[in-house]
Amino acid sequence: LFAEGKVYLGLGSDTALWDGMDVNKYYCTYALSLFDDPGMNARKVMDPAFRAQFKDSYGQSMKMTWWMMAGNIFRFATNRNMPVPNIMTLYLMKKYHGENAKALGDEITMHYHTFTWTDYNKDGLYYWNQAKNFTECKDDFKVTLAQFLLEENTFPVSYRSGWHYMDNEWQNYLDRFVPYSLHNDYPNVRTRVIEPIDNVYDWSRSSKEFVPFHPSLSDYQVPGNANGWNTRSIYMASISQAQMDDIFLKAKNGVDQVPCLWAHLPETDFPQNMKRIDSLAHISAGKYPTVKFSYCTAVEAMQKWRKGNDTTAPSVTFEEVISGDK
Repeated sequence: LFAEGKVYLGLGSDTALWDGMDVNKYYCTYALSLFDDPGMNARKVMDPAFRAQFKDSYGQSMKMTWWMMAGNIFRFATNRNMPVPNIMTLYLMKKYHGENAKALGDEITMHYHTFTWTDYNKDGLYYWNQAKNFTECKDDFKVTLAQFLLEENTFPVSYRSGWHYMDNEWQNYLDRFVPYSLHNDYPNVRTRVIEPIDNVYDWSRSSKEFVPFHPSLSDYQVPGNANGWNTRSIYMASISQAQMDDIFLKAKNGVDQVPCLWAHLPETDFPQNMKRIDSLAHISAGKYPTVKFSYCTAVEAMQKWRKGNDTTAPSVTFEEVISGDK
């Protein structure tokens, strides 16, 4: 006999402000209603009563991971009604929903798109294009990480890249301090390079399993010896009942499963997709009644899969070092 595995469902959102975002404009002004309007999705899905509808095998309510987009295109926002426009989504999520997020056990972390203001085809028209490589955005990414920490006391432990884009330099950089990535998008490949450029990525050679792996530092798609982990993700509206059943079947056969199921908070059907995932999971659980599934944040899913016992958060202190007037 062998021990059956478990299913650790990591649901979440790549969260940006779309109302006002325009890749044709260097300076954008963003509407903030997604977070502060009672009729919008954030208010709906952060309501504990809404979340209590969805229970896992242990009777625990659905948890979410909020990968908050920041950097580059936000850096030059004209909004002045928040401390640091570059990290406005993080600021707004914590301001309006921080207490509920804490009560619900949600995770608030980082999402980043490699936007860069460029005219790659030299036709005289500039756009916020997807960068050709991480090098072009590395300095901006570092500043954004610093602002997450210094301004909002937040540093990513789990991470999702914008457009699922990744390259070897970025994977090597992430491996220095971000342990968990959840953006393997096997088997998808996008090669469209017409400006404004977006959604260019390649996961054709990566793992098809919903099981974490150490990426290779010389080839981010395949298993290797990096310190960090990655796992396969799938869009909430795209996962089928057959795929969910297969996840549960593999758990029944002894392999713990860690699928990342994601969507975008601004999408009108985001709450409905949360309901849909809950329905799919319970149908699969009915077919494999001995398999337990739990709703986890991204970090919790990875920790449970690794079966570690370290639950103590690190203690970090800062000292100000004065050099002249700096």
